[in-house]
Amino acid sequence: MDSECGFLRVLRERLADEDLMESSRERIVLDARHFCEWYRGTYGEDPNPDDLGLNNADLNDYKAFLLRRCRANTTERKLGSLRAALKLVNIELLTRLRFPKVPQSPKPAPSGFSRKERLAIFRAADRLSVRDRAIVYLAMWTGARSSSISEAKLSGVSLKSRSGTISYDRAKGKASGYTVPLNAEAREALAAWVRERPPVQHDSLFTSEKYPFAPISRWTLHDVWHRRLARFVPQELRAKLKGLHQCRHGLARMLVAEMGVPLPDVMQIMNWTSMSSAAVYTRPSESDLRNHLERAVGEEPEE
Repeated sequence: MDSECGFLRVLRERLADEDLMESSRERIVLDARHFCEWYRGTYGEDPNPDDLGLNNADLNDYKAFLLRRCRANTTERKLGSLRAALKLVNIELLTRLRFPKVPQSPKPAPSGFSRKERLAIFRAADRLSVRDRAIVYLAMWTGARSSSISEAKLSGVSLKSRSGTISYDRAKGKASGYTVPLNAEAREALAAWVRERPPVQHDSLFTSEKYPFAPISRWTLHDVWHRRLARFVPQELRAKLKGLHQCRHGLARMLVAEMGVPLPDVMQIMNWTSMSSAAVYTRPSESDLRNHLERAVGEEPEE
């Protein structure tokens, strides 16, 4: 923290008083750091939180800087983070600025996994530790967000011989927590971990693998997905693995596009509050369109 510029230090202090999830605070700081790098490269000095010389032309230049490095939706998010940061650090300046609009590119269908890729992920997960295997199976079969899995409670798990559920706490923008049924594979993986879970005093479902067995953070999930699991999947799939949130997209897309599950049912599983969130997964992906055309000439599409 000592190496951070004054703008970031003030932002962190004021974010601490805001009623935000920790992941939201981290995202605002991360995006603000990107802004500070641009400012330093443009003006040769760090932004001064008390005397920030920023105008509309600067914002347009920063937008162009971002668009050369990021997609349109990421650029829009980073500008939104800057707006949130200025609201806390220098609200008077914010009232004089006009944030530029970002031209939106057509949104592709959310990425998922083919049946072959799902099987490869599960085969790789079976080579991990009992804890990490349970994490991957929960992500793949409940579609929960990283924060929900890392903050899941042992008391929120119900495991029976032929049924089971897991309850997740409230996520950002959601009024309350929600409960997801566990299929046979998720139940088996989770039951194996519960049997091995260290006898700790806290109620967190997942603990670290070393003493004192503290609750895990979402960064542990990132490590499980991007480092531990990635070692055992095929090279072409390894390049396709993004964040753990991809499991959420993958489950939703499988339920909607492949299995034809009614959208109201999918909404309950995914804890969506609006039909518009569900409708995104009815859009065909590039591979869907390619497979349709392959079938048109009698070819069997790749899985």
